[in-house]
Formats: sequence, structure tokens, C-alpha cells
Amino acid sequence: VTISGGTYLASTGAQVFNGGLTVSGGTFTGSTGIVDVNGNVSITSGTLIAPSGSFTVNGNWSKTGGTFTPGSSTVTFDATTGTKTIASGASAFYNITFDDGGNSATFELQDALDVNGSLTILGGTLDTGSDNAITVGASWTNADTFTPNSGTVTFDSVTTGNTVTAAESSFYDVTFDGVGGVWTLQGNLTVDNDLTIANGELKTGGYAITMKGDFANAGTFTHENGTVIFSGAATQTFDPGSSTFYDVVISNTVADVDLTAHALTVSHILTISENSSLDLNAMNLTATGATFTNLGTLKLAGNQTLTGVTQI
Repeated sequence: VTISGGTYLASTGAQVFNGGLTVSGGTFTGSTGIVDVNGNVSITSGTLIAPSGSFTVNGNWSKTGGTFTPGSSTVTFDATTGTKTIASGASAFYNITFDDGGNSATFELQDALDVNGSLTILGGTLDTGSDNAITVGASWTNADTFTPNSGTVTFDSVTTGNTVTAAESSFYDVTFDGVGGVWTLQGNLTVDNDLTIANGELKTGGYAITMKGDFANAGTFTHENGTVIFSGAATQTFDPGSSTFYDVVISNTVADVDLTAHALTVSHILTISENSSLDLNAMNLTATGATFTNLGTLKLAGNQTLTGVTQI
């Protein structure tokens, strides 16, 4: 179906577009009924207003012009095989779900993806393509595979109650940047490069965060008895901000982990593994009531204070 002019008012009942849906002019206005596109969605001009009911797409999504108005809808990509491409054309989705029904589909980004609500991977692989960025305004739920390449995922909610479920997939760069936003991990998190808390609060939910790059905290990190592990293969920097950490493990055997900007406070266990080094860079270290296990090297610059450290 091609909408090239005028206004198409969708039905309150289910509508199936077996040949795809193209908007090249005019307006497609969704209603409360299901819109099921068994093919590609293409927006080159005009306006596509998403239905408030279910909106499923079995093919590619391409927006090269015109306007996409997501409302508060969820767009579900439900291809079961092959690679489907998503070019958002700088228009945001509200909620977006990927669900190949337990099959083998890949959903590959062609440009940056902005999701005002939640992103869910129920089935299939979400691939960032050429390192395209993803911005998520609420929660992230992954029950299958996310391929980050060298892309950045930014969480920018300004409300509480957001969750991050990474499953077995890692992030490359991940940033939390929403004043008033709170995110709680629902499982372990691996970050292949950098994790930044620019604004808001990250709660571990008691899970582990494994860092291959730098950790920078300018907001709030709430440990909830979770562990942060530094296991990169190059020099890593660690700015704890003003937050207290529960367990910290330094296991980078290639280069130092360098403390920056703020002193480090550990409340439970600080471990420096064999052949690993923590460089305090003249910052203070507080480990009162904590266990300090040093099988590697703690580097001191002098004139700093070590509180509660009984083994060096």
C-alpha cells in the first residue's frame, strides 16, 4: 500500500499490509486497531502517525523524509530470518521491540536509534551496524543478543524505576545521563570499553559490573553489595566520584588501573589480583571495615591517606 496524498484513517480493527507500507505524501493516521505490515515500511514524504494499538513490521524500516509520529506506541519488528535494516532518519520511536520468535533474524541499524521509552530484545540479534548510537529513555531488556560493535548506548531518562537487563551480551560504551534518572541492573553487566555516569543514579541490584575500559562517575553509584571488576588489556582510569563501592577487583594484568579525580572508598573487599596494579595517583584510599587482599601492586605517590588498610 502506498499513501501519496490525502489522509488515510486506519480502522479500529486489525489491518494487514501484505505488500508493505509506503508513505510518499499525505498522512497515514493509525487508530486503536492492529497495524501489521508484512513487508517494508518506507517514509519518503508525508506523515506516518503510529497506531495506539499493536504495530508490527516484518521487513525493513526506512525513513528518508517526511515525519514519523510515534505517540506512545510500541513498534515490534518480527521477522524470523535474514537481516532487516532500520534507518530511523532522525525520528524517535516510543517503545521498540525485536522478536524473531526464537528463530535467526538480525536487525541492523543504519543510523542512530532514539527510543523515547523502552527497548526490548525478545528474540533475534540487534546489531548497531557501523557503530550507530542508541539512546533509550526508559528500560533496556535483552533476552537474546545485542551486538554493540563500537557503538554507544545512552540512557537519558529523568525518572526513577528504569531497569537494565543485559543478559549474556556486553555493551561497548554505556552512558547514564538523565538528571533524576535511576537505573537498576537486573543481572551482571559487561562493558567492553567505557562506562560513564554523567547524571542520575546507577544501582547494581547486587550484580557485578566487569569493566574493560574506563569508569567515570559524576552522578551517583549505589553498590547494593555488587562488585566492580577491572579486567582490561590497556590502562584503565577509575573515577569513583563521591560514591562508596562494596567489592572492587583489580585484575588487569597488562596495565595499571589509575584512580582519578576522587578518593576511593571500599566498604567490603578490595582485591588486587596477581600481576595487577592499582595506582592511587595521590588520591586517598579508605577501606575501614573492609578486607584488603593485595596479590599485586598498590602504587603510592606519597602524601595520601590510607584509612583502614592493614596490608599493602
